[in-house]
Amino acid sequence: MTLTNRIPNRLFGNFEEVFNQAFRNFGPNPLSRVSDSHRSETDEHYRLRLDLPGFAKEDINLTVEDGQLKISAKVESKDAFCSDFNRVFDLPDDANAEEVTAKLEDGVVDLVINKVAESAPAVRTIEIK
Repeated sequence: MTLTNRIPNRLFGNFEEVFNQAFRNFGPNPLSRVSDSHRSETDEHYRLRLDLPGFAKEDINLTVEDGQLKISAKVESKDAFCSDFNRVFDLPDDANAEEVTAKLEDGVVDLVINKVAESAPAVRTIEIK
């Protein structure tokens, strides 16, 4: 199971991403506010990397609530290319919301979400009465 991207309060869903993809060859889109996200999974954890250039660690807010990872960022600078950012990801059922780590380096937020350790069923002998 993978992390699912959810974009709240959008009338046309991911229309902005489709539009940007279609017109990518015509040069950069200065109106684009959609940050790239890269998702991967191993047996032990999920990893999510988000490009958030121009945001400092203090500008970014990360929360886990009701099975969702909520990421928001806001900077009060008129020179910033992107002054605000909001993204919500649905966490998979086996994600451990208590074990999430985040690191910001060179404008990239790197999140690691550990999976819940599966407990192997104990083998037991059942006595017939």
